[in-house]
Amino acid sequence: EAKAIEKIENKRLISYIWVGYDGRIQLNDSIVKLEDIQKIMYAKRLALPNVIVSLRIDKNSEMGIVTDIQQELRKASCLRINYSAMLKI
Repeated sequence: EAKAIEKIENKRLISYIWVGYDGRIQLNDSIVKLEDIQKIMYAKRLALPNVIVSLRIDKNSEMGIVTDIQQELRKASCLRINYSAMLKI
């Protein structure tokens, strides 16, 4: 559950990482390996210093993969992370 919600106006700054229930990682439009995230996101951060990473994780995914992705983003100095959630109706 979200405690606060913030709408991001400039969508150009956002890179999306999706994690499926099977552990498959998709970064924007490409399926990637965990070890490739740091290199890709570091290059993206150099091009767009204010890049925001939006994580969209399947609720049945293991928390370990989320932690591993967070570590790779930290190594790439991508520290602006947004966790997307479904609206609870």
